[in-house]
Amino acid sequence: MQTVRVDRIDYAPSDDVLFTMRATCPSGKKVLGGGHWFSIWNRADVYQSFPEDEQTWRISVSLDFSGISAGSIVSRVYALCATA
Repeated sequence: MQTVRVDRIDYAPSDDVLFTMRATCPSGKKVLGGGHWFSIWNRADVYQSFPEDEQTWRISVSLDFSGISAGSIVSRVYALCATA
C-alpha cells in the first residue's frame, strides 16, 4: 500500500475560492480510497470526494475567506494506492 498526498495553499485576503484537487497513484497501482484534510475545517466545504478513475482520487472544494484579513488555508487530498 502507498499513500499519495497533494497539498495546496491559499492566502487571505481573497474572495471565496472554488477548486478541484487530484491525487494520482503511480503507474501499476490502483486507488482503493481517498480523503481530504484542511488546516481550518470550518472554512472548507467539500462537495465532491470520489474515485475519478482507477488511479485518481478527486475532491472539489469551496473555501470561505470571509472575515479573514491575513493567513492561509492548507488543503490536502489523499489517494490510498495498491498494486493492481
